[in-house]
Amino acid sequence: LIAKIGEKITIGKTKTISKTIAVDDSSIPVLDQSKLELLPDSAVEGSPIEFSVSAIDAYDQSYQLKYYWDLDPTFDSDGNGDTKDDPNFVGSEVEIIFEQAGRNDVVLTVFDQSGNKDSHPFSVNVAAEPEPTSVFGIIVVILFVGVLTMAVSMIGYRRWQKNIAIELL
Repeated sequence: LIAKIGEKITIGKTKTISKTIAVDDSSIPVLDQSKLELLPDSAVEGSPIEFSVSAIDAYDQSYQLKYYWDLDPTFDSDGNGDTKDDPNFVGSEVEIIFEQAGRNDVVLTVFDQSGNKDSHPFSVNVAAEPEPTSVFGIIVVILFVGVLTMAVSMIGYRRWQKNIAIELL
């Protein structure tokens, strides 16, 4: 006879047996260190950057784990009392666009179904977006170089003609 957790079993017509089984999951999920070492530490402002991690847990399956990416670990946006586990992004693979240049602190936290967790803080240095080059500016520079080359050529040509004219006299 197999019973499910919390299920009542009736034997015959007169006896009922009730059992409750409590499961204590004390296993903590562990982030894969080799994947953490591959996390990007630099980005360009406004450009997407991909992050990918994994974790293992002795009790829970990998698909049961939740990954939270907190981009502002100094502010508790979900009001649970922990400033470092607010989910700005969720999932083991995310694409993040940093809008501010400079150092951006990130905290990755993985949770299992029982609320056990492992965290990894890291920083991403975000470079300012390069100024777009103007086609007009490039054309102006090319024209300036062309006019300067023509002026130098004309002066040299006039001197050459003058020397030929003096030799002919």
